[in-house]
Amino acid sequence: MSNVEHYKKQILKTILDAIQPRPDVLAAWEGGSAATGTVDQFSDIDLCILSKAPIQSVIETVQAALEKYHVIHTWQTAKSFWGDGMAQRIIVLKDAPKYFFIDVGVFDANHPQLVKDFLEVERHGQPIILFDKTGTVKSGHTDAVALFDKQMIRAEELKRGFVIFKTLVQKEIERGNRIDALGFYQTGLLGPAIEVLGMLRRPFKYDFGMRYIHKSFPKDEQTLIEELSYVSNFEALPEKLNKIEKAFNSAVAEVQKRKSL
Repeated sequence: MSNVEHYKKQILKTILDAIQPRPDVLAAWEGGSAATGTVDQFSDIDLCILSKAPIQSVIETVQAALEKYHVIHTWQTAKSFWGDGMAQRIIVLKDAPKYFFIDVGVFDANHPQLVKDFLEVERHGQPIILFDKTGTVKSGHTDAVALFDKQMIRAEELKRGFVIFKTLVQKEIERGNRIDALGFYQTGLLGPAIEVLGMLRRPFKYDFGMRYIHKSFPKDEQTLIEELSYVSNFEALPEKLNKIEKAFNSAVAEVQKRKSL
């Protein structure tokens, strides 16, 4: 066992010793790279906890248990990116392995659908169950039919929006507003292009943005996305605009020809 592996096991044991005795904490499992089988020397701990409300107190218990390792930084937004029913905090420790942190997500047991969504194997991998007092943590599968229907609607939305954002980019180019033009290009054209390509290359994770593209996109498309992402100067933007429009339209046409995922 490497020093990094040993360190992570220590951290996990410390957390579990603190939360498992609590009667309101029902289960805990690892997600992230542990669940998808992609752990490397830079992986962190993605810890998922199922608890009865109030869930914020569980996060405080986790951090209190880790204080002996010297917490040097934390980050938690007022509302989780995932919405109601979850609280999430990133915790960074002194003298931890390079790039290492603990990503703690506590799920409210009163929001079973959110928990179910996070246990979809196609999107989040196979959960590594650490304990489960009620037998609640069960991996499931994404409803491929419902997802296909959702993507068909989304592809049409993006197709119609692309025309508008292209106009906005061209307008700002004409005005000489470099930052505005680049902003509309990145959010209104590049993001949608990657999303539609994702429907083809990683349909169950199509909405993951720029994350993990190297794992699921063919090399030529990775190269294209790199080329479209890096705009060396303002004068190069019109040419990028033509290339991204061609790639986007081609991907949308392919998506809309599908009969299923």
